[in-house]
Amino acid sequence: MSCTLVTVPRLCWLLLSSLIASPCVARLSIEGYPAEQSVSWDGGFSGNDVVVDFCIASDSLFGSVNYQVRSDSRQTSNRFELRQAGVALPYTLSFRQSDPYFELAEGVWHRDSNYWVAASGCANVSLQVSFASDDLEFATAGSYVGRLVFKVKPAVGGPRHDKAEMRFTLEIPELVQVSGLEDMVLTGGGPTLSASDDFCVYVTRGSQFAITASSLEGGFELLDGAASLPYQVYVDDSPAGGSSAASLAYEQRSPGWQGDYSRGCANSGGENMRLRVETTPIAPKAGVYRGTLLLTVRPD
Repeated sequence: MSCTLVTVPRLCWLLLSSLIASPCVARLSIEGYPAEQSVSWDGGFSGNDVVVDFCIASDSLFGSVNYQVRSDSRQTSNRFELRQAGVALPYTLSFRQSDPYFELAEGVWHRDSNYWVAASGCANVSLQVSFASDDLEFATAGSYVGRLVFKVKPAVGGPRHDKAEMRFTLEIPELVQVSGLEDMVLTGGGPTLSASDDFCVYVTRGSQFAITASSLEGGFELLDGAASLPYQVYVDDSPAGGSSAASLAYEQRSPGWQGDYSRGCANSGGENMRLRVETTPIAPKAGVYRGTLLLTVRPD
């Protein structure tokens, strides 16, 4: 009888102690974190942000678990960055379970003031990778690559954690874009008829470009039926009209022009080039002469 009284309380105590200890060893897991993320910069990005969605799950039998997070980019610079041939492209990294985003420092454990909470299901979370516009616009074209390790562990209860790793690639292509050209009507009060139009040529990093002029008519000429009117084409990298205008030969590459580093020449007032078309009619037949001029630009 005395033996039974001693044994039963001991068994109850062992069972109770194991139940109390269970929340401390609840396992957190990262679900849906991509092993690979590849994006291409087209001169845009909405806010220059890339968002990665996944979730954090808990196997706790006692409800939700408070947790903390950490990210590493496996660089020695103590900042998040991608690299291409030794050239670094920095970025900032932010985390959220619900608004707002919380910016993370590289290699540091973080928890918000109210704790992020993982339920017994899977809590939806997001990482936001943000690049500065200036860094993108002045970056050399190429593939920028880096590793992004994400870790999660309980807010209390020791070092036990789960981690996932992603290979992140950002492609910056050699982009070139012409914008701002409109239809032109040649006018003039003397023997020469002419028209000018300012336009923009954007090139990745504001690099140089070459320009080639051609037409749908097979030459620099305006047509009215069988009648033709030859014209000349000039380009100038001073929209205000400077002394650097160059005459373009038909289908001949003209190199050495400087592109703008912002799309639509947003940082240059909207234009960085001027097109001028001139003709000097010699006893032309009366009529309306039309033609289509084609300008092709390529990175130099």
